[in-house]
Amino acid sequence: MWTDMIINGQGQGDLAQALDIDNGNGVHFDTGLLRPYFAPRASDQKLIPVCCVNTGRSENRKNPKGEMICNSDGTAVDFPVTEVVEVRDLQDAGVESPVFNATTLSKDQWVRFDRRVQLAVRNRLRAWADLSSANSISGFDGMSSTVLEYETLSDDGEAVVDMDALTEGRTDASEYTLKGLPLPITHSDFWLSKRALQISRKSGRPQSTIRAEAAARRVAETIEKTLIGTVTGLAFGDATTYGSRPQVKGYTNHGQRITKTDVTASASFVPATFVDEVLAMRELAYAQNFYGPFMCYVSTAYDALLDGDYVTGTAAQGLAAPTGTVRTRLNAIDGINGVRRLDYLTGDVVILVQMTSDVVEAVNGMNISTVQWESVGGMRTNFKVMGIQVPFIKDFPGGSTGIVHGTTS
Repeated sequence: MWTDMIINGQGQGDLAQALDIDNGNGVHFDTGLLRPYFAPRASDQKLIPVCCVNTGRSENRKNPKGEMICNSDGTAVDFPVTEVVEVRDLQDAGVESPVFNATTLSKDQWVRFDRRVQLAVRNRLRAWADLSSANSISGFDGMSSTVLEYETLSDDGEAVVDMDALTEGRTDASEYTLKGLPLPITHSDFWLSKRALQISRKSGRPQSTIRAEAAARRVAETIEKTLIGTVTGLAFGDATTYGSRPQVKGYTNHGQRITKTDVTASASFVPATFVDEVLAMRELAYAQNFYGPFMCYVSTAYDALLDGDYVTGTAAQGLAAPTGTVRTRLNAIDGINGVRRLDYLTGDVVILVQMTSDVVEAVNGMNISTVQWESVGGMRTNFKVMGIQVPFIKDFPGGSTGIVHGTTS
């Protein structure tokens, strides 16, 4: 599993350098130029190598209900406009991708690869799926940006109550602080031999996509773990410019998260006690002016326990009959929209996340996709599954963020 960066318009790492215009290949960070495929020419139906390239234009689109597709802040998503161009025409225009002579797949085969990629991404990667469906930033060229810059604003004014509005209130200037979020490329490789591809094409049997799915799984798992905080996010940028060196942070390692360190261990689990502790976590969020809606995430150690019966008394008290499961009781708490197990969250950990765009967003600088190139004298076709998908947990001036991290110690 690797991450590369585009720094000051230059690629850092093998993948980023292959996409770098300064290497003289004219790729312009357009992954479509690394995905040539065979398609029938309109004039004579002869199969020729083509690429689906980014035209540099964008457009807004509507969903099947006729509603404009928007980011979590309400702005319309800008979808890139693409065009199918013959490789020969691209070469005539001075674009010389390093894979133009390595066209090995048909468009249908690329589609099969990408479909398998998407299947892998959606499989039990709950934290990222929840976040991207709730709050996302997309519709921008993540390949040409190294850091997503934003500002935090201090509130230095005050409201005054009097009878004639003549009392002067405090009017100190607000302080703007520049912050940055690195936009790394997460990618993983696989390869197919030229002979296997030729046999597949000649026989008409579809090429197996299991290796594409495995590579996509590795990419998606790394993105998920980075959001949770079990994988340390990449640090990049200038501490002088941003106050501190920008780094990708997750739910359990962000410096401004709210912590609760006395959650009952799973080995000593008591349903009513656990519910009280989640309520206490919600109160900690309330105390910092975060009022939900929340997602409650639990580690694998607690998951089965939450599906046990929720009983708050004894038979002598007439309360021995279960009133539902512990999970049902947690879902009934005001402000909690769901209780989910995270497969990559281990130990005794509970996380409460306010799922609003002012707390956390999913930055989608580039959808997970596949590119190719040749090696070993053309006998091996290499593929790389790659994407720019980064969690964006907001920094608040001098305060906490709307994430409560509960542990046993």
